[in-house]
Amino acid sequence: RDFNSLNKSTMHNPHIAYHCYMLLQNNFLKRGIVSLNYFEDERNGDRPGMMHAYFPPLKDEVWNELMPKYYPRHVDFQPDEYHYSPDYNEIPYDVFDASLLTFVNETHINKSIILSEKIYKPIRAGHPFIYMGDAGALAQLRQNGYATDFLDIDTSYDDIEEEVERAIAVNTQLTKWIYRPRAEKIELIREAMPELKRNMQVQPMHDRLLNETVKQARKYFK
Repeated sequence: RDFNSLNKSTMHNPHIAYHCYMLLQNNFLKRGIVSLNYFEDERNGDRPGMMHAYFPPLKDEVWNELMPKYYPRHVDFQPDEYHYSPDYNEIPYDVFDASLLTFVNETHINKSIILSEKIYKPIRAGHPFIYMGDAGALAQLRQNGYATDFLDIDTSYDDIEEEVERAIAVNTQLTKWIYRPRAEKIELIREAMPELKRNMQVQPMHDRLLNETVKQARKYFK
């Protein structure tokens, strides 16, 4: 498949709902491996009307009619009765092997930068990615030693402070990727392999550095 997007959050996130709705609107669901664990009617909840900030012409009837037909959707796990998924640290190698790119949605995109396990899974697996995180998240990854610019993806979205604008820009890059000819996608991935392999090597070193930092901090504050 052209991409995977595994969204296991147990809470409603407007940017994730927008992403999954965009996949339906563009008939991309069959082009990817997609999970969406949970979503709510945008008219209810704590931020009513947020979906209209993404899609000004959207009618409530369209949202309510279309989304429940295809979501929730669990292609990589079966949730329990509380919507919980399996161990969040588990890397879905079978999904990565069956897709060309990972689209990563962080749970929160409007707070201080948090690089969660979601982005480190494709990094550890050597899989290319598009990252929907906080503004400056890719810059933080680069500062930590990871390559983030590959596959001819315009990562300038990382500089966009406003979350709605950033979400639209990130998903526009996914759309461009999906529309690329398959042979072109394969060639871009081949060219990116040295960077992807280097990311796999950097990650264990980064883990060791973090562990050592935590260890020293505990000694200092003892």
